[in-house]
This record gives sequence, C-alpha cells and structure tokens, in this order.
Amino acid sequence: MRYAVLVVPLFWAVPCHADELTTIIPGPLLSKSFLEKGVGYGVEVSMMYGGRMGGVGGFTQAEILSKQRRRFALGAQAGSFVGLEAGWAVVTEGEDSSRWSGPHLGLYGSVGVANMGLRFTIPVENDAGDLPGLDFGVVFSLKLPLTLPNLEFPTAHDRFYL
Repeated sequence: MRYAVLVVPLFWAVPCHADELTTIIPGPLLSKSFLEKGVGYGVEVSMMYGGRMGGVGGFTQAEILSKQRRRFALGAQAGSFVGLEAGWAVVTEGEDSSRWSGPHLGLYGSVGVANMGLRFTIPVENDAGDLPGLDFGVVFSLKLPLTLPNLEFPTAHDRFYL
C-alpha cells in the first residue's frame, strides 16, 4: 500500500508537455492478403495523441479487395516509428466466398510518410459457417500527418490537452 501512495503523487507531478499533439494521418494503402487473389487498395485514416516518442489513438481502414469484396477495419493503435494495432475487421461477400469478420492485429513500421505493416485477421464469424483460415497480409501506405492545434482543457492542475 505504501507504493500506491507514492505512485499517485508522482503521476500528478508529471506535467503535460507542449509537444503532446493530436495528429490526423490519412493516406492511401495497398495490401496483399494471402486469402485473396489480387492486391487490395483503399484508404486508412489514423488519429494519434502523444509526443515525439509515441502516442495512442485509433485507425479505420476501407479497402477494395476485388470487384465484389471489400474489407473494413476499425480499432486502436499505439506506437511511433514502430507500433501495434488491434481492432475488428469485416470482409464482405464475394464471387466465391461468404462474408466473414474477426479480430484484426497488426504490427507496423514507418519512416517519414512511408508505412509498412503486417496484419493478421482471425475469422471467427461468417454467414455460411465455413470459416477461412488465418488471414495474413502485408500492407504498404503513404501517410500525411496533419497536426491539430492543442486545445487546452483547464483543470485544477491545468494539465490536460487535446
């Protein structure tokens, strides 16, 4: 219990830094899923909150996988030059397969505006009852970070920013 008493005052002693920013990061993406025949293309939009050493936020992806199949994913992410994402993905019905959905897990790395990632989607639910195997894919994207101005929320400690 003594440690908890120490941790709480230390947490409140750490000030918010002016370099903590909210960034919206849109960009086009190309993907190759090993369950699909072709290359997918679409867009991803991320929103991150944090400083130079990393942050947390969310992402959304929308892709065209074939003439009839689409993939949509939504989730949370954390990282900087290297990061992790976790969420839920849905792949729509296609010519020769049914709609399915499941957890989306990803690992990504970025340098400048270039981003490369590996993603795994685990099908756990579909319309026909015949689940495909693990969906493993490689993703390439170009992202343009758009930084929003910090909006201060005054508090008793004057420490929260958006």
